Amino acid sequence: MLSLGDQAVGDMNVCALGMERYYSNGFTYAGAVISTATASVCPNVSPTDGQAQFTLTLDPAPTAITFRIKAAAITSCGGDMFLEAGGTFTAP
Repeated sequence: MLSLGDQAVGDMNVCALGMERYYSNGFTYAGAVISTATASVCPNVSPTDGQAQFTLTLDPAPTAITFRIKAAAITSCGGDMFLEAGGTFTAP
């Protein structure tokens, strides 16, 4: 069984793949959205089933050439984590 942090990292990687698909359609990350909407590159919560423990956002807004995904802890299950376009991951 995955820990909540491991699940969030996995969901951030899914979002990063969605961002790459978005980029391949228009050669820009600008305009990409993480939300519950159908036009979103990925869901904005982790885990996607059950009680959400992390909120996923693009922080700051993506530019033409880069993005940064933020997983913010909803409860005291951990700190904020970040995944950048180049694959750089940071966590507390």
